[in-house]
Amino acid sequence: DMQEKANLARKRKKGDQRYRYSFYDEELQQKLLEEKDLMGMVEGAVRKGEFVVYLQPKVRLADQRIVGAEALIRWNHPERGLLAPADFIPAAERHHQICRLDRLVFEEICRILARWKQEGRELPAISVNLSRQNLESSAFLREYRELCLRYEVSPSLIEFELTETILFENPKGVRACIDEMHALGFQCSLDDFGAGFSSLGLLNDLDVDTIKLDRSFFWNKRSGQRSLRIVEAILKLAAQLHIRTVAEGIDDAGQVAYLRRAACDLVQGFFFFKPMPVEEFEATAFEEGRLRYMPPLDKMSAPLEREGPEDLLHMEEQPNSGLVAFSYDVKRDRAVFSAPFSPVMEGRCDFQAASAFFRKSELIHDSDREDFFRVLERCRREDIWVETTLRFYMSQGRYEWLELYISREQGSSGGNGVVTGVLSNMGEWRAELDKWREKADRDELTGLYNRAFFERWVTRKLESADLERGSLIFIDVDNFKEINDRYGHLAGDEILRFIAQKILGVFRRTDVVARYGGDEYVIFVSSVSREILTTRLNQLCGMFQEPYRGDNLTIYMSASIGASYYPDDGQDFRMLLEKADQALYEAKRRGKNQYVIYED
Repeated sequence: DMQEKANLARKRKKGDQRYRYSFYDEELQQKLLEEKDLMGMVEGAVRKGEFVVYLQPKVRLADQRIVGAEALIRWNHPERGLLAPADFIPAAERHHQICRLDRLVFEEICRILARWKQEGRELPAISVNLSRQNLESSAFLREYRELCLRYEVSPSLIEFELTETILFENPKGVRACIDEMHALGFQCSLDDFGAGFSSLGLLNDLDVDTIKLDRSFFWNKRSGQRSLRIVEAILKLAAQLHIRTVAEGIDDAGQVAYLRRAACDLVQGFFFFKPMPVEEFEATAFEEGRLRYMPPLDKMSAPLEREGPEDLLHMEEQPNSGLVAFSYDVKRDRAVFSAPFSPVMEGRCDFQAASAFFRKSELIHDSDREDFFRVLERCRREDIWVETTLRFYMSQGRYEWLELYISREQGSSGGNGVVTGVLSNMGEWRAELDKWREKADRDELTGLYNRAFFERWVTRKLESADLERGSLIFIDVDNFKEINDRYGHLAGDEILRFIAQKILGVFRRTDVVARYGGDEYVIFVSSVSREILTTRLNQLCGMFQEPYRGDNLTIYMSASIGASYYPDDGQDFRMLLEKADQALYEAKRRGKNQYVIYED
């Protein structure tokens, strides 16, 4: 009995950093008993629908538009009322109930996005939290991907938030998990960035899409200017790495104004919105099915109300600033731009006394002006391209990170030559690239990689020095036209999605699976022996013996499979594909519903 109570006291010491040591007392015992009782109610609460999802909007500072939200959970307890996450999430982690709650939130978000899609609303990106217990195995990601397919929701709309402390415990496992998230089409965010001790090292190790700056940067009164300088350095680094930035815990207008000048991408906090029920989010975030713009910052001293159409028009009037070319004649001190990309320029493109304009106007952020003149001087003295990232004034007190590329014009002597360059708006390009990268690489129906991406990826893999052996597998669904003709194209599409998920279940996350066209699939398996390849092909055949079961519908199917082996059967993509195709037709000749590995 004494040992058990000493152990309870030890756990309090571990969970609360205020205690260097702890004595057992009855209050601790009572607290633990209450926690145990509360956790005993979780299963019933899930069945009764007592857990509800709240959404806290995220606002893009570039145009003050709602573009996303974070999903948060609340417990509508029948006796204790509405419980905040702090009241039950830590206990759920200790009692291994947290994965159940994470999945509940994820499926509810899929359900909400699917309903919004049917209603014709513009879809925001939603971030959901993942606990460390989920990351003990990446198998949950396949289940989450299947939920997306079931609700016909694009995984690119969902971002997983991982806390910094999780990453320190198992960096290799987390890195592999993040890679699989991206392979399945999800986004990934690093939460509480800056709260730990090795944040910058994490950016080097982990391919995250977003970092969320910890609220301590903005509420630590003692650090003052030091915190702000650190924030600006992080924002600049993130911009150069093409990582989105979110500042959370932002509760007053001064913080918003500072972050806008510092070119932070998104803001989340009570200044704009508190977490709210889904119905309230729908009434707040949407305007005729489109995501809302917020009023200008100087009009926001009180909780936000809906603004009239004139405010929305005002917010949308922004200069066209995607790509701007310029030249600077040093001797004549004259700069000419291809477009007046900043309101500071007052519609002009040609500037005499340009150096004074660069130094005294608001065009370049005051913290970045010296950097601008340093790279300009270096470019004048050396015959090289110079690139950097600086903040330029874009509209209504808003600065954005722009990529700057400059070089000395050919035939121009050093010192007083002519410098030419390009300014690229990273925010616009990043958003456009993200959208089209997803469309370019993915098959819209199945969510697998498409033919073009597969060919590029395999070609690069074959040209790399680290590949010793591998296999290209070609799959053709037998008699698929008959299935389409009998059950209709909608059922046929559903079966193609079903097959895609089954194939993913057979192979590793490092293997690349693609829809090659129609009812054909291709897979490239790296570092596989012939014995393991045979095992995988047997698993594939076994998978096709499982029928598709839909609404009052059961459909049996089969496939013919051919495989070629690298380097024995070929050392380039075309040769391996041709040999796998020959093996596939041999499988069909033998009666279908089987596999053949190519032989001379």
